[in-house]
Amino acid sequence: MPERMRVEVAPDKEVIALVYHAAKPYLADITLILGHGAGADQTSGFMTKFATELAARGVNTITFNFLYTEQGRRVPDTNNKLEACFRAVVETTREKKNRPWHAGDWRQVDGGTYRFADWCSWRRC
Repeated sequence: MPERMRVEVAPDKEVIALVYHAAKPYLADITLILGHGAGADQTSGFMTKFATELAARGVNTITFNFLYTEQGRRVPDTNNKLEACFRAVVETTREKKNRPWHAGDWRQVDGGTYRFADWCSWRRC
């Protein structure tokens, strides 16, 4: 069962991220952050299976819903709001240095919709 992690996106606005701990014998010292794609959330069959399988192979995996999904809305927020949510998850993860799933050095973060991986790499999230 994944660990729940509260992420404050803005005052009085938060999302719950799910942390899938890497299997100890295969620990790769990597943490991958995955945002959901359009039409599904972090509890979809694909996301949970993908995160569980990555963790079984040694990759700490964190999934999250964007704020609009947490609020039950179907229409995505503007890019600046999506970015703020993604950054909040990254920053909250960075702050958890004493957690067993914390990865020390960040090389890249990944997200589902809107090609956030490329965008964040360019912006140096």
